[in-house]
Amino acid sequence: MSFPANTSVIVLAGGKSERMGHDKAQVKVDGIRLFDATVANIPPQCEVVAVSPFELGFSPQVCESPAYGGPVAGIAAAVPKCSGALIAIMAVDAPAAPTLLAPMAKALSQHDADAVVISDGSHRNPLCSLWHAQALRQALDRLDRTRDIAAKRLLDHAKVVVLQGNGAEQDYDTPEQLRSLGRISF
Repeated sequence: MSFPANTSVIVLAGGKSERMGHDKAQVKVDGIRLFDATVANIPPQCEVVAVSPFELGFSPQVCESPAYGGPVAGIAAAVPKCSGALIAIMAVDAPAAPTLLAPMAKALSQHDADAVVISDGSHRNPLCSLWHAQALRQALDRLDRTRDIAAKRLLDHAKVVVLQGNGAEQDYDTPEQLRSLGRISF
C-alpha cells in the first residue's frame, strides 16, 4: 500500500522537558536534533506542522495557547494548519514513531474507525496515532482545550483501532534513556 498523500502530521515539540532537563526538540543524538530526526522519518509527501513555544527554524510552526498548555492544547493549535484528510499526531521524543504511519494508514483504511493508535503492549499511545481529520476535530470540540488535558482524553470521543507497536513508538524522557540511541549533546 502506498502512503496516502493527503496526510498532515502534527509534531508535538513543546513542553517544559523537565525530566530531560533541556528542550527535547533541540537535544542532539549523534549531532542530529530530535526534532530533525523525527521529521526525517515522516513520509516526504506529508504536510508537517510543528508545535513548540521555542523557535525551531521550521514552518509552519504554532504554539499552544497558553504556552505549555499540554498536548491537547498543542494539537488544537495545529489542527487549523492541517489540510490533510488524515492527521497524524507524533511526539518529538519518539523520533522513530513516524515509521509506523504506513501500517497505521493501512489499518485505518481497513476498519470502520476514527483513529488508529499504537500500543506498547501496556497502554494506548495517542501521541502515536493517525486520525480521520474530521473525527479529530470532533474529538477536540468535545474537550476543554485550555490547559493540561491529556491526549488520551481524545480517545474517549472516537472509535479507535489499536495496533501493537514494534518498538519504534518508544519515547525518550531522560538523558539516560536517550543515550541508548547514541551520543547526546545539548
